Amino acid sequence: MSSTSPSAIVAKLIVISDFPIDEELLTVVRQLWTAETTERDLVFGSGRKWCEWPCRVPDSGGDDQEVGFQIYLCATFLVQRRKIVERIRQLGCNIELCLYIAELSKYFSIASATMKQLSDLDIQLSFHPL
Repeated sequence: MSSTSPSAIVAKLIVISDFPIDEELLTVVRQLWTAETTERDLVFGSGRKWCEWPCRVPDSGGDDQEVGFQIYLCATFLVQRRKIVERIRQLGCNIELCLYIAELSKYFSIASATMKQLSDLDIQLSFHPL
């Protein structure tokens, strides 16, 4: 199975709204941050209708990290924060887990259980070049 170095994978969470993101929603969004996340990590899109920040989750401690495993770690992080994710959805927003990958492996797999976790939370998943 191919892998890439951890620095070659950047995971971000994106909250997408039909309306400008206000302080009420930001208060909930901040609950998805880890201890390493700061206000400087938060980026707003056009008209404040979306925001994104790095999804920093504990890794396996190894030198290489497989894409599927990184998705698993992010999905587990979000499942542990299910009530926060549900609150953001109740406020009318979509959540996307976006992986920026320097070199996409020729092959990687995502466990069906991980995909079910994301699906149960109604989380979109996307891949982009880094």
